[in-house]
Amino acid sequence: MMRAPLVAPSLLLVALLAGCAELLPSQDTAGLPEYGAPATSSPPSPKAVDAARVDAASAEADTLVRSVAPRDGDVRSGGRRLEPEDDGDAVDADHATLSGVCGATVRADAHRVARHRVQVVGAGERSPDHLGVEVVAYESETWARRALQEWRDAIRTCELGKDLDVRGVPVRYYSAAQRRDTRLPVGDNSVTTSVTGGEPTGAKATAYRILQRRGSVLTIVELTSRKPSAAAKAEAQRLARLVGRRQAKLRA
Repeated sequence: MMRAPLVAPSLLLVALLAGCAELLPSQDTAGLPEYGAPATSSPPSPKAVDAARVDAASAEADTLVRSVAPRDGDVRSGGRRLEPEDDGDAVDADHATLSGVCGATVRADAHRVARHRVQVVGAGERSPDHLGVEVVAYESETWARRALQEWRDAIRTCELGKDLDVRGVPVRYYSAAQRRDTRLPVGDNSVTTSVTGGEPTGAKATAYRILQRRGSVLTIVELTSRKPSAAAKAEAQRLARLVGRRQAKLRA
């Protein structure tokens, strides 16, 4: 898982009335009043940005996403552990959350205010499966809802069998489908499976993603592999239920 402001008619009327009040009649010399130019005034100074409030809001959003994200104790079985991903907290354009799926640009990505992404790693050799969990906070509930809807739209309209530009890399989608899962803790969700490959090698990868949206927070559990095992999918589902239960407790 980016216009000049319109002036409201009522504000325009107030401005016009204010200007007319400054049109003062001068001495009558030919039976008709003459009017002087309206008095001018300096434009109001732009309102200063309260940096302290901005910093406080950012810190609050960061605390929020970390309160939902998985913790070390959630994945200790089997010697597994959590590792933060490189730039996993970045919300700039170079670190998209949803943009790129099926070559689509998800506009809601530009309205993220906090993000935390971790991956699950084993104790021994690196697994061929990649399992990651991302928690994102948006500017508002509206933008979070739009993010998930844009994701669904991208999957629904995905062009299969042709190379798509996925953030500068040609990727071919062989299949893409999504559905809701009523068994997840958060009702606004999407379970997505897609198969992609790159030419000319023809190597394919399957991505299994579980997205849940509650209020302004979106979680994504992502499993990618050439062929995800049943055990790996079960672990992804377990983590989705875990973070989903934490989301469900958030005030919407």
